[in-house]
Amino acid sequence: MSGQSSVATHRTVGLIAELGSGYGRDIYHGVREAGAAAGVRVVVCDQHNRTARSAMIRSCDALVVMVVGEWLHKELVGVPVVVNVSGRGAGFDRPSVLTDDTAISRLAADHLRALSCQSFITQERGGSLLKDPRAVAFVDQIEQYAAGPVRAWHECDGDTAALARYVAGLPKPVGFFGTTDGRASGFIEQCVIDGLRVPEDVAVIGVDNDEMLCLGSHPTLTSIDTDAERIGYEAVMLALRLLDGEPVPAGPLLIPPRGVVERESTDVIATDDPAVALAARFIRDQALLGAT
Repeated sequence: MSGQSSVATHRTVGLIAELGSGYGRDIYHGVREAGAAAGVRVVVCDQHNRTARSAMIRSCDALVVMVVGEWLHKELVGVPVVVNVSGRGAGFDRPSVLTDDTAISRLAADHLRALSCQSFITQERGGSLLKDPRAVAFVDQIEQYAAGPVRAWHECDGDTAALARYVAGLPKPVGFFGTTDGRASGFIEQCVIDGLRVPEDVAVIGVDNDEMLCLGSHPTLTSIDTDAERIGYEAVMLALRLLDGEPVPAGPLLIPPRGVVERESTDVIATDDPAVALAARFIRDQALLGAT
């Protein structure tokens, strides 16, 4: 993230975001960095603060918006420059800077496939007419590899307990791709309750690398770093270019993920014997310690 802007410092860019999420906090840091680089004022409010949100919408030259819903769409009528950074804003008629969901899903598929998983599953958002693009891309990638049976589990098919019961009957180890860290960490909790071993029976990977969720999970959660800071940064720079009269891009700017942050939930040793797996992991860990 680099580059300077000649934009006058009197301009103000506002961020409306879900600041309680790791993705939202990373967007915030990227927006602040862009503001400093471009020499513009940046103001921020949580999406749930209606009073601050309304004041910001009236006073800012441009907005970066993380959460898009019908309520917010109505509030933004008349705002000349709004840049969307939420995948849930699909179909929202504004310029967007988004995660590259195909690249994210490919990383997840490659990581789980390398663990010699015998079957694969992901979880889609329920109650939506649009399929979750990450889940769709993951299924497509696994099918291309012909690495094993794969299914996208719809939330409306049942709760997490029903999903865990379904996974228990699949050939193991199972590779589970949670399209968010929240889904992945919640599934790990259910696996523990149901006696499924993570990662020996089920290897789990999430998305966003929200450290609060990833490190608070037991075992800790492997996740894909979406480079959300860059998304926030590029969103501000796009907003400033639009204010300067540049044409609206024909499609969203897609930001590739940084990579996989490996933790305990995918620390799989490919053997059916728990004692052999434990011994192999000990030998490998000692070798790594010796290498350092």
